[in-house]
Amino acid sequence: MVVESKKVFQSRMIPVSMDITADDYITLELPDVGYTYRVDVLNMDGKLLMTKSFPKNGRHDIHWNVAPGVYLIRILRSDGSIEQKRVVKR
Repeated sequence: MVVESKKVFQSRMIPVSMDITADDYITLELPDVGYTYRVDVLNMDGKLLMTKSFPKNGRHDIHWNVAPGVYLIRILRSDGSIEQKRVVKR
């Protein structure tokens, strides 16, 4: 798995830790207390494949059963900050 990070807009940096060692799971460590998060998984055509919401920080597992390819993980925090990570599933 290859991960590339890109900040699209930030009012404050989102230092997200992401582990994609298991084929069907992404583990995110959402760091900041006091925020809610939404995580979107999109294909490279921009089609939204999945959305998950998390009411608090901490470690969260997302089950994603997708075919090999390139995907965009978009993380939106309740203060408007957005971070995107490009992921290659082999």
